[in-house]
Amino acid sequence: RVRKHRSNTYIKIEDQAQTAAEVINSSQMAEDNEMFTFDHLSGISQTDMEQVVRGVQTDLSLDVLAKSLKLADQAAADKFRGAMGMNVQKELDEIIETTPPMKVKDVEDEQQKIINLVKRMEIEGQITISQSGDATGGT
Repeated sequence: RVRKHRSNTYIKIEDQAQTAAEVINSSQMAEDNEMFTFDHLSGISQTDMEQVVRGVQTDLSLDVLAKSLKLADQAAADKFRGAMGMNVQKELDEIIETTPPMKVKDVEDEQQKIINLVKRMEIEGQITISQSGDATGGT
């Protein structure tokens, strides 16, 4: 069976038991060459951002998000904050206040963890990001 992959390449699926990890890894390798930055997340829909925040809390941690926001543009930071409840915002603020200054490279590494999560969520169909790099998900 042949399926059209979202990058317009065709992949042949011979074994129905093919793991999701194989599909994700092959897609991520192709997407690694596309430019998508942490600040592009400001364009994601509110609903999708709420999904991302839940994913961060489940798969990563608020520590990762707090560190990522240290260099984020205001629009991206506001988008994340708008997608979380007041208690989570307070917890995030406490983490940000107690996190010591970081090297730019270390902040970028934390941002990359969230970008990787977002890409995985897109591949799994949980959120939608346009090919141009702007997030466009549902309402």
